[in-house]
Amino acid sequence: MLTTDIEQVVLSGCISDQIGNHLPIFEVTDIKIESDSVNKKHVRYYEFSNKITNDFVTKLKKGLSTIITPSDFSELKAIFHNALDPTCKLTKPKVLVGRNIIENPWITHSIKAAIEKKHQNKNDWDASVKKFLKEYNMSGGDPYLKKVFDDYRRVLKAVINAAKTSIVVTR
Repeated sequence: MLTTDIEQVVLSGCISDQIGNHLPIFEVTDIKIESDSVNKKHVRYYEFSNKITNDFVTKLKKGLSTIITPSDFSELKAIFHNALDPTCKLTKPKVLVGRNIIENPWITHSIKAAIEKKHQNKNDWDASVKKFLKEYNMSGGDPYLKKVFDDYRRVLKAVINAAKTSIVVTR
């Protein structure tokens, strides 16, 4: 899809190699990257987890099955938005701070999920500490949960350090 900001387009056109009934299009755009973009707030309006994306695809297929031949592009656009907004749009936009690709270019969805798992392990162990103190008048909590948390944290730290060293960042 071509940009709507024509002033930034350096070059665009069709490639003469035909692929089926279509000609591939291309665009070269002059995008100015602001040097202080790290200090800006980043807001996310849509969520695209696997479950949400699957729900979106299901709803989109259902919407597309109701038409045989679209009369125009606006009909397809309406079906797309009627599937996208109810499934993927956040009720309240998220302001991204800390763990995002802008602040930490090494972070991935799987690392973020692993960090959440580490937090869950920590919460489980903390709950066992409170339970042991209340029920048995002992401190320290469940030693198994402590070991699970410690082992997971140690491995995750190594993974994060490997990810950080594999990315060359120039700011």
